[in-house]
Parts: sequence; structure tokens; C-alpha cells
Amino acid sequence: MLSRKSKNSSIKIIQFWMNCIELYSEKDSHSKFNVFFLKNYITLNKLISSIHSDRVTVDDIKLLVKLTDKFKKLN
Repeated sequence: MLSRKSKNSSIKIIQFWMNCIELYSEKDSHSKFNVFFLKNYITLNKLISSIHSDRVTVDDIKLLVKLTDKFKKLN
């Protein structure tokens, strides 16, 4: 289990992703952002689910941060 601080940080990352999904889902379906989401959809869903159910691990957070960094580089 993660500490409260780690969980709060992971929730902020999830909020970032939710905002991105909402923003980019309205854009062109062939954009690099939507391609990124399609490629990583299952992983993102698993991570979001883990965080919300308190089953999140340190490895989950590392993967989430890695995906977040990859996404930010698209901009």
C-alpha cells in the first residue's frame, strides 16, 4: 500500500489524465493524442481502477508517471 501522500499525488495525476481525455476526445480522432490514448487505454484504465480501489502499487505509479511523461512530450 502507498502512503497517503503518494495516493494524493497519484490522484492528482489521474485528474490530469481525466482532463486530458476530456479535452482531446473532442479533437480529431486521428491526432497523435488520440492515437496515444488508444494505444494506452487498457493500461490507463487499469491504473485508474487500482488507484480508486486502494490496490495501487508503487509499480503502478511508476508506470503512470512514465505514461504521463510520454504524453507531455507529445505537446
